[in-house]
Amino acid sequence: MNDKPQPVPATTDIPTTGPRIISRAVMDDHAAAGRVVPLSPADRHRIYVHYDNAWWIADPHGYLEITSPQQTTKLDRWHQRVARGALWD
Repeated sequence: MNDKPQPVPATTDIPTTGPRIISRAVMDDHAAAGRVVPLSPADRHRIYVHYDNAWWIADPHGYLEITSPQQTTKLDRWHQRVARGALWD
């Protein structure tokens, strides 16, 4: 009997569970190609963008995918309100 822990072999069959990360340069390329929608045109809200069916938040190093269903629902609702011109209704 071998009591030593055995390494688990790497496989591509295991899905990733963490959020995706995209560099600023790559997201800028997607934005230039029209594939990115900001939360609103206001500069203070441009840290949130919608790309590839997900919301992303900017940080100094790039963009981090927001994976929380509750947060994505809030951002969807906020985006709809801003698009209608009524943020506080």
